[in-house]
Amino acid sequence: MIKTKNLLVDEATPAEVKAAILAAWREPSAVRAAERVREALSALVDAAGVSGVLQEAVIASLESGASVVDQLRERELAIRAEVNVALTEKNTYKTQCAAREKEVQPLLNRCVSEILALGGKNKSIEIAISQFGSAREAARQRYEKAGFSAEEIEAIGVKPTKEDLAAMKQELVANRERQARLERFTKSAPEYPEHLLDGVKAET
Repeated sequence: MIKTKNLLVDEATPAEVKAAILAAWREPSAVRAAERVREALSALVDAAGVSGVLQEAVIASLESGASVVDQLRERELAIRAEVNVALTEKNTYKTQCAAREKEVQPLLNRCVSEILALGGKNKSIEIAISQFGSAREAARQRYEKAGFSAEEIEAIGVKPTKEDLAAMKQELVANRERQARLERFTKSAPEYPEHLLDGVKAET
């Protein structure tokens, strides 16, 4: 039997269960597998046909003493009631998701804007790191052309320094971590749990 109760709209559903359901929804292979099961169930109903439904009703009638027609009517009403519950809760969840997306839209916009900014900033840092050696050599050559001795150049210091390189690498790591957190949040539809930001708020 397919579960018609939507656990995502049930306040009694534990948070870990909701998280697991949403994780399954984000897993394409799980969604495809669920679709295949739905198709198989539909095929089973089609294969059994009216005869299969009628036979079940006859067995139930013999066991309960109620008429076959009454058994069928009772089963029809029960199934239609489940369909109504499933559709109502499906629409309720869609409404909740739309409201949540509208609520977090300003935060989503800031996250996307900062993700793009971090991407450009990181690219510049990566280039600076890759050109560290050549930048130092170019600086040294400029001093030499200006007539500074090796001792004077050493005293002045050639930039960028090793400390500058370490700082750039540290900044790159921090930026990538921040970018990853922001991206996890932007991809966490439909509920957008803000704890994914791990305390990191997008800059306003």
